[in-house]
Amino acid sequence: MKIKTFLLVVLTIVITVVLMKNTELINFWFFGDYTFSKLSILLAFFAFGVLFGAVAFRPRKRKDQEPPLDTYVEVPTKESPLSEEDRKFIN
Repeated sequence: MKIKTFLLVVLTIVITVVLMKNTELINFWFFGDYTFSKLSILLAFFAFGVLFGAVAFRPRKRKDQEPPLDTYVEVPTKESPLSEEDRKFIN
């Protein structure tokens, strides 16, 4: 088992245990008094944190990256082994 898979399983078990131990009702003030299960509040904030982390740490394209290989155009030089007919065919 890979270490990443193992850590994911352990993290899932810990989160499940924490959420299941916190099922009592609490008063939550958000522009008025609301009664929620502590489970739903913890789950909502955990989901928000996961989404925020996924957006904040996603890989981004760098402007200084090289373009894909299929966008390169061969510049003919005097030492090019291609004939004029071959260059016309490629273009």
